[in-house]
Amino acid sequence: MDLQIDFYSDWIAILRTELVNLGYNLPAETSPRDVALLYFNAVFRRIPKKPRQLLRAPGFQCPVNLQAGLNWLEEKIAAGDDLNPHLSRKIRALRYDDALLNDWGIFHFHLGTTYLLNGLVQGTEPVLFARVTDNEFYELCTASHGTWADVNLIEILHTNWPDAIRRHRIDGALLHGTDTQVIQTMRRANVNAPAQTLDGTIYRQLGGGYATDGTGMVVVMTANMRMTDLRHLERWLRRHTDLFEDDLRARGYIAPATVRGTFTVDENGCYALFPEWNYRFKLRPTTGRTL
Repeated sequence: MDLQIDFYSDWIAILRTELVNLGYNLPAETSPRDVALLYFNAVFRRIPKKPRQLLRAPGFQCPVNLQAGLNWLEEKIAAGDDLNPHLSRKIRALRYDDALLNDWGIFHFHLGTTYLLNGLVQGTEPVLFARVTDNEFYELCTASHGTWADVNLIEILHTNWPDAIRRHRIDGALLHGTDTQVIQTMRRANVNAPAQTLDGTIYRQLGGGYATDGTGMVVVMTANMRMTDLRHLERWLRRHTDLFEDDLRARGYIAPATVRGTFTVDENGCYALFPEWNYRFKLRPTTGRTL
């Protein structure tokens, strides 16, 4: 069978549409590689909607004038509502690398009580710093907007929830301290620097770190893995045309005619779509990952 497929290009086209649906103006000349990086960066900077357990650091304080906004945010956390309007004003920027998130996996939230015309919640000063996982929301502290490299954020996590960040510990390492100024300097140079707590515990990047251009390593690695997955799927499909050739023949296919397929995906999985034959075949990924 002469099978013509290019799943990676098809997937990139899907991501282009997804970025537009997220509200970004994506230039037509954006390279496929950049499309993938921009998409996963946009996703990484957002929080999926789902209920989470709220965990608050002992001694946490919120300014009285922002308490109503905090209450509103906490109601959304418990209900699984959309938290993204409370995030960085830069969430609408297509090309933006959040150094605090990439380095330490920490978000900052605005505690306004009304929506602006652009759909974001009214900005506040100070802001709430929090670590968000799939099931938990860790309220660390409120602090001034712009204190992105304050090592106290890691100290709060280490003091109160050490087990939650244990996998990021670097045991047996020696370090002569990394204060806020050092972290700021290293980040400006896109150099990954470990953080050290007051008791000497050293942590690698809780957010995965960043590449030399500032792009989050989680973003880069995810884009690379998905590209590899798609190439594996192409090879797998070429080796297993016998699984669907009879179905195509039943629809009028006569060998050795060229068969053109495209990659599609929905909530049920990934498919090779053959429009000429009004037929799609469910793909069987060998990697175990979900595209």
